[in-house]
Amino acid sequence: MGRRYSYRRLGSEMIEVSGFSSQFVDGRGTISNVLTKPVNIALIWSRDGAIRGNHVHKEESHYELVIQGAIEVARLNPNGGVERRVVQPCEMVFTPPGVAHGFRSIGKSLILHIVMVPLEGDFYERDTSKVALL
Repeated sequence: MGRRYSYRRLGSEMIEVSGFSSQFVDGRGTISNVLTKPVNIALIWSRDGAIRGNHVHKEESHYELVIQGAIEVARLNPNGGVERRVVQPCEMVFTPPGVAHGFRSIGKSLILHIVMVPLEGDFYERDTSKVALL
């Protein structure tokens, strides 16, 4: 397990972050929270071919900014079928609540994952339902 991150306010607009914890590690890679309030920001490192997501959120919306590598994003189209798109470095995708989604890493990937609500307590588990897309 990684070390916990700490931060200190450097002024009205800047925060210095030093270190962060590896909240979740498995065969796909690592998810590390960088910030948990007022929004959740995480770094997601994934191995080549790793599949993440394959679920839908009732309330949560989020952005994925690809920093390194690429990902294939799959989303369930409200009119039926699955929409697929490859997202490259410096490209971002937004997923609103109620849209089933998943992604597959193309090569090793690093993603900045920004959730528009704090993930406190069991919110994630209550908000998320599995869906088979990839």
